[in-house]
Amino acid sequence: MGNPDWKNRKEVPALGVGSFVANYGMLLVLLLLGLLFSLLTLSEQHPTGESAGREVALRVAQEFGARATVLIVLRDTAEDRAYSRAVDDSLVENGLIVVKQVHGSPATARKALEEVVASGTRVDAVIVNNVTAKWNIYERYPEIGIAKLRQPSSHYWPTFLKLSNLLGVASQTAIYAIIAIGMTMVIITAGIDLSVGSLVALSSVVSAILLRDVASGISTGVAATFFCCAAGVAICALSGMFTGLMVTAFKIPPFIVTLAVMMIASGLAFRLSAGRSIPELPAAFFWIGGGASFGIPNPIVLMVVLYLAAHLVMSRMTFGRYVYAIGGN
Repeated sequence: MGNPDWKNRKEVPALGVGSFVANYGMLLVLLLLGLLFSLLTLSEQHPTGESAGREVALRVAQEFGARATVLIVLRDTAEDRAYSRAVDDSLVENGLIVVKQVHGSPATARKALEEVVASGTRVDAVIVNNVTAKWNIYERYPEIGIAKLRQPSSHYWPTFLKLSNLLGVASQTAIYAIIAIGMTMVIITAGIDLSVGSLVALSSVVSAILLRDVASGISTGVAATFFCCAAGVAICALSGMFTGLMVTAFKIPPFIVTLAVMMIASGLAFRLSAGRSIPELPAAFFWIGGGASFGIPNPIVLMVVLYLAAHLVMSRMTFGRYVYAIGGN
């Protein structure tokens, strides 16, 4: 006979490496992928922007002292302009003289160098960056020469871990991460939904058409933009209600229903837009997906807010418990 006390035994939770991997395996995989990409993209980095400009200007000031004359040669880009402003401000603060600032192509820089040399102006240093330092124009003028070029100090760092790259990756994947919130809830209930991508397209098309034809187009205000976007979301909500009704009331497999809805939604989106992009949309509409708040792209901000809300719903509210209960039945 068996042990009569078997009913009184309590299950002891698994401990050790196996339990850790079971609970945090996905996080471990993400960390390993991050480490792999970091090692693969490890390379020499050349700083740009304001901080790099201040660093090289301070170094030139310490090397040549006050009243030294400096020429700045950079490209005509927003990043190089910011770098140039920081260099100019720092040089002036330290008592150095900026002979000329050149922004443009190698041809523009060559013309500026010719003017400086022709005027007989002494040049103690030429501040450049990694790109303009490679231009083969300086050796033509012995009065300047490559020896006088100064640029920010380089260092080794993974390109994958650069802030600009991390923000870019997060911004590009934010839409999929937001969709994954709803998909996660569906999967927890042991269901599946194939129509998500097509419904996203339909929602965006409906919102854009309402903004162009019902609202005021380019001049549409923020409030009207919000309501037009809400109408697009409402279309998806109605579609979800229809899908749920077909699955629960008529016992049609979710795979079949959502496959049909996917085809319907993609067809409607194509017909409504006539297969073309929809122009004449307000700036507020593009700000949602292309703007930034506090220096962080809006899609990332929206993703974080929605994930916090989803966490509270699934862990602290009755609805979340119901979702888990349905999937575990």
